[in-house]
Amino acid sequence: MGKWNRNPIRKICFFVILFTIGTIVSACTQEKEEGKKELDFEICEEEKLPDELKKLIDEKKESPFQLTFRNSAHLYIVVGYGEQPRGEYVAAVRELYETEKGIYADTTLISISYAKNRQVGEPSTYPYIVLRCRQTDKTVFFL
Repeated sequence: MGKWNRNPIRKICFFVILFTIGTIVSACTQEKEEGKKELDFEICEEEKLPDELKKLIDEKKESPFQLTFRNSAHLYIVVGYGEQPRGEYVAAVRELYETEKGIYADTTLISISYAKNRQVGEPSTYPYIVLRCRQTDKTVFFL
């Protein structure tokens, strides 16, 4: 017989440790999910943007960028994808949520298939997305 079978206390300690680790991992996962709250937002069209924000976007649009802009009523979360070759692109929201630590924004750039009548030399585009939500002092994290 090995040492394992001769010492039942060793077995009990092993299972207690295993159970404790499983409980801790489960609690951490559950806490993370419970603290995650979807955030109400709207995708803000250029016409609705404050002039100062329009100017910032125009200055940064040629390169990829991420920024936040706050006024007295709203928080604007902006993700720009820089210069894109001719074609049609759309920026989309994967997820926007809030936790105790901050706001998390996950966006993506989607390429729409080229139309057959596209011309060579067509101008580049500068796709970006602006998410507008209630004003908050929380830090925004871009995923």
